[in-house]
Amino acid sequence: MTAFERRWPIGTKQRKAYALMLNIGTARVDTHQLTWPQVDDGACYRRHKTCVAVDMAVSEDLQKALAATPRKHITVINTEYGKPYTVDGFSRFMRDAITAAGLPLDCQPHGLRKTLGRMLADAGCSAHDIMAALGHTTLAEATRARPIASVAASVPWRASTNID
Repeated sequence: MTAFERRWPIGTKQRKAYALMLNIGTARVDTHQLTWPQVDDGACYRRHKTCVAVDMAVSEDLQKALAATPRKHITVINTEYGKPYTVDGFSRFMRDAITAAGLPLDCQPHGLRKTLGRMLADAGCSAHDIMAALGHTTLAEATRARPIASVAASVPWRASTNID
């Protein structure tokens, strides 16, 4: 993560995409479609894969990344031609950004989503809380990144939980 952040500082489109995926747990199929109204007052979107509604707080890191970029279009991430990415185009964009950061090919954008799940578990969130935050439909999926049994104590989680 450090290599990516060093290569792509706040203010770059690559860092904005990274911040969205890491801080609200969007999958690539969701990230490329996010609109500014969906991230203005909390990150509210419906997960494409499961159709589960997700409502997350916008972290300080994400706020910084979003504030540092212009709002020229309804969608948050756009091509150099000002059009929304297709899911495949967004995947290529992220692959190029990861490669430019000097990271190995096994680093995948989906790993940012898994990292958020682990960060939530480390912050004491329950499996149900992680399930809600990531739009999962099963507890098994919510506990995949880190077995919940390894979390010391489960605390009530709200969208405003600080995971920094």
